Amino acid sequence: MALLLGPSGYGKSVLLGQVAQAALEAGEIVVRLDLRELDNDVYSLIEDLAHSLQGRAPQVSADITAANETRPLSARQLAKHLAALERTTFLLDHAERLSAESEAWLVGFIRALPEQHRLLISSRQLDSVEVAYLVATQSLMVLGPEQLAFDEAEVAQLSTQAEATAVSDLTPLKGWPMGVALTVAGAYGHSAPDLIKAVLRSLPPTLQRALPQLAPYDTWTSYLPHSLGLDLPDDWLGQLILHRLPLLHHSVGAQPHDLVLNVLNEQLRQSPDLWTDSYREAAQRALTDERPIHALDLLLHANLINDALDMAEQVIPPLFRRSQFLVIRSILDRLPSEAVQASPSLARMYGISLMETEQLQAGMAILHTLAERPDTRMTVLPPLAHGLFLQARVDDAAQLLDEAWQHWNAYPAEQQVILLTMAGNVSRERGDSEGGLQKLLEATRLAEQHHLDYVMGVALIGLNVSYLRLARLDEAMMAVRQAHVIFEQLGMTARLPIPLLNAAILHGAADELTPANDLLQRALCIAEEAQVRTTTSIHFALGHLRMKEGKFDEAVTHLMQAVERARASSRPDRQYMAEALLSEALRAQFQHVEADRRLALAESLLEIHPQLAQSTMLVDLLKFHRGQRDLAMGNLAEARAWFEQVPTDLGELAEWAVRSRAYLAQIHAEEGTLAEAHIRDFMTLHSKIKSRRYLTPDLTMVRQALREAVRQGWYAGELQEYAFGRSDTRQRLSIRTLGKLSVSLDGKPLPLSGSNVTRAQELIALMALLPPATSQELQRTLIGEGKGDHRNALNTLRASLTKATGVNDAIVQDSTRRYVFSDDLDVRTDVDELRRAVRTNNLLQIRQLLSDGTDFLPGVNSVWAADLRDTEIPGVLYSAYGVLGKSALERRALPEALRHFEHMQLLAPTEDVLRTIVEIHRSMGNEPQLAHAERDIQLLFAR
Repeated sequence: MALLLGPSGYGKSVLLGQVAQAALEAGEIVVRLDLRELDNDVYSLIEDLAHSLQGRAPQVSADITAANETRPLSARQLAKHLAALERTTFLLDHAERLSAESEAWLVGFIRALPEQHRLLISSRQLDSVEVAYLVATQSLMVLGPEQLAFDEAEVAQLSTQAEATAVSDLTPLKGWPMGVALTVAGAYGHSAPDLIKAVLRSLPPTLQRALPQLAPYDTWTSYLPHSLGLDLPDDWLGQLILHRLPLLHHSVGAQPHDLVLNVLNEQLRQSPDLWTDSYREAAQRALTDERPIHALDLLLHANLINDALDMAEQVIPPLFRRSQFLVIRSILDRLPSEAVQASPSLARMYGISLMETEQLQAGMAILHTLAERPDTRMTVLPPLAHGLFLQARVDDAAQLLDEAWQHWNAYPAEQQVILLTMAGNVSRERGDSEGGLQKLLEATRLAEQHHLDYVMGVALIGLNVSYLRLARLDEAMMAVRQAHVIFEQLGMTARLPIPLLNAAILHGAADELTPANDLLQRALCIAEEAQVRTTTSIHFALGHLRMKEGKFDEAVTHLMQAVERARASSRPDRQYMAEALLSEALRAQFQHVEADRRLALAESLLEIHPQLAQSTMLVDLLKFHRGQRDLAMGNLAEARAWFEQVPTDLGELAEWAVRSRAYLAQIHAEEGTLAEAHIRDFMTLHSKIKSRRYLTPDLTMVRQALREAVRQGWYAGELQEYAFGRSDTRQRLSIRTLGKLSVSLDGKPLPLSGSNVTRAQELIALMALLPPATSQELQRTLIGEGKGDHRNALNTLRASLTKATGVNDAIVQDSTRRYVFSDDLDVRTDVDELRRAVRTNNLLQIRQLLSDGTDFLPGVNSVWAADLRDTEIPGVLYSAYGVLGKSALERRALPEALRHFEHMQLLAPTEDVLRTIVEIHRSMGNEPQLAHAERDIQLLFAR
């Protein structure tokens, strides 16, 4: 079963002819019906089909004709007559001419046609909603314009065959089969535009005169001419279709082929005033429809440069406040560069947008040009300082900020906040973290005082980094969350990756690797789409995260990408950090030669960009990596000297500070001088940081010292896992949520004690299924507001788990005070099994898992739907019932299929599901239920 959908000239009829020829050569019966030659009713369609069968199947033809005499056969009745036929190919051309009644009959015929036959339908459009259901259930394949068009290889091949036709002549046709074929054949004046002109000349004069004024519009609706003051008949679009103009239909209207618009544009240009007025009007409409880039393209196409500049001055400031830097670049890239440079405001926003989208040098060049002009220098000092800061030229940035301070009173409040934020960031990078923090706090207060949420978010990001540098992690998390809320509320998509990245770093510092990874993946998706400079730092953070997980190959991949991104965006500080961390990942894989090469590249960056030495953090990081290199080379004295220089203030480099003490202990172990004091120095710092996986890349190199400490009884309990590794001896907590709720430990029922056993079971299940919950959320979920206290259930659970497992802290609170299971328990649910069964289409396992219903989960009679609706569980259940429902339909087990699709309806009442239910009721003859389901469709999905 196949449906060919596309505008005129896409080769639908030709393809049907080719299929017919191939079928005839294979000895099959072919029935080809062209609805242009038939009356638009079911009776005529069946009569013509019977007539086509007279030659090869006379008896079947006669039976169909006789049965069709009194009233048209139903689709099922006709299918029964065709069941006796050998393999037959049915071809139906121009199905867009079907009436609504005939179209419904055809859909029934598609469903009922015996399996040995083939059916191909071609149409310019087919609006039946039943088609969507047939496609969703894979009963019908659709080939649209994208599949029917010639691809690049086919166009190149046709161009080679026609020596006079160049590929460049065919490229603008975008694979339009008729246009390509006629251009290659040399028909209609040797070009596809000439074909379009010929079609336009065949239109009624009223349409010929009016259509050029539609050239600026890439979508034609039935009411468009009337809104432009053009007097056209109501069926003007239908007339264009009948004259075979290439128009692609969609829900809003019709999209003309670019060639049509190009030809109409040339006709419109013959009246210059009308041409410019039409494009000016279209641009205003596009701007109203929130399509600023398209609006500017229309103005520039009509050479309306001044109008385009005026529009840019109007639309870009709001985009700039929402940090839509990529959109701003796309807009201003279209304008003549000299026109942009002539506008100080546009040039400033263009320069900043380039800087924020990994075009740092180009953006800086524009800002430097503005800084050379006395009338604009003051306005660009803060962003120019920001650019220098991004290049790690901290001292140069500080000089510009000193100059900007002299104009403090001349700046509006928004620029004052930006200036304070930049000053705080620069102070922090110059080693004055406390002073920088105070400036950033002052910036947030000023932004709050003037209700400047946009710049408040930027200041909060600086505040987050300063708190992180000072190891004040809770305050850092609070700042980054506030920034994320602001950016999300204001639609500042391009800014979102920064708080997501910083929040991920904080989660990673506490070994919360799953949420950290989720945040980074989301940030990476947004950053790559917006092409913002944060992409480099995200890859750097992902590399660090993979190292904690022990996935060193993946870490190397991310860090290599960070190096390339930093190099391309002129960020030597980020390139240095990525090269240095890359040397760590390679060293963990014993690739010391390549690690030394990468570290040498990092050191060379210090020589090429001496401003990097202004950052104390980068200098301290280099000491650690030089110590690693000397240790690998056996230079113990030199390595000790480097590691001893790594500061232990536990700021942003807290993990490297602790690791340096582990390496110092290893050096003493190799020298035979290891003492408890050396282990104590390491453990003192180790106890002050939240991470316990930071040593993953170092274990192979420092394990000798750690094992000796365990043997000596120095911190043996804490170091046992590091020294000898961890075998997964965790006890498995299995939770059955599908059907009657039950909890088992290593295959045996979990013994729960106390008066709130049921609540404790519910708590276990909810903690496994929902994201980690706070006390207030557990209260609402388990008990309800003002109906008791969840703490009894929580205490019951803790006591029972401790007694059953021996794990004292089976329920813990993470850094955000949310309740989670301890890592000492391997917690699994049957929802995980169901997800795997759906993915592998394991019908037997799905039936087993769902055999007892879903009383606990959302679905039928569930009290937990509100709490679990925002998780992935409804989607898993929906997919599972979908697999069972489609299987039942294939087996014609309609009551069973109806039951499964009704479960799907309760989970997510989509139109496809409801229409499937309608068809099942119709097949079963359930008239009352059929009417009820159709009424639901009308109420929910009426268009």
